[in-house]
Amino acid sequence: MGHVNVPTFLHDVFGEKPQRGEIIFTLAFGGVLTTALFLAYPDIYEGLPFWRSFVAFLLMFDIFSGCIANFTRSTSNYYAIDHKKRIVFLVIHVHLIVVALLIDVPLWPAVVVWAYTIGGAFIVNGLDKRHQLFVAGSLTAAGLGGDSTIFTVGDIYARGECFIYGQSITLIQR
Repeated sequence: MGHVNVPTFLHDVFGEKPQRGEIIFTLAFGGVLTTALFLAYPDIYEGLPFWRSFVAFLLMFDIFSGCIANFTRSTSNYYAIDHKKRIVFLVIHVHLIVVALLIDVPLWPAVVVWAYTIGGAFIVNGLDKRHQLFVAGSLTAAGLGGDSTIFTVGDIYARGECFIYGQSITLIQR
């Protein structure tokens, strides 16, 4: 599939020249997983004002889509070039905390996963390139194990580990 020149405002999501198939798959993955999550856990959004459910749905779509986008060469190269953009990218990812607030689930698991995710991403980004993949994979596996033992809505929080692993790929693919 051919590369697509995306508008500048989408570079943070898809990089500068993603492949058409990557865009389609990323958006489809986000849509399918977000819909599946909301169908599997209807009690999460039932009784909430529509706007809160809608914003939570959009943020979850962004989380799932972003997880996949982190693995594309275009997105990886975009962030690998500029260390400052990568740091800003890491710091602004408070989606999980906002989702927890929107859907009235306990806040502490979201904060723990957010801290683990951001801390892990900073650790991976600070490592020598040859150690990043192993450490990212180890942190991902440890985080997934932690999710299943301490979180009740682990499907929402598993995104954190995907983010850590994706960030390691960001540096390794370049």
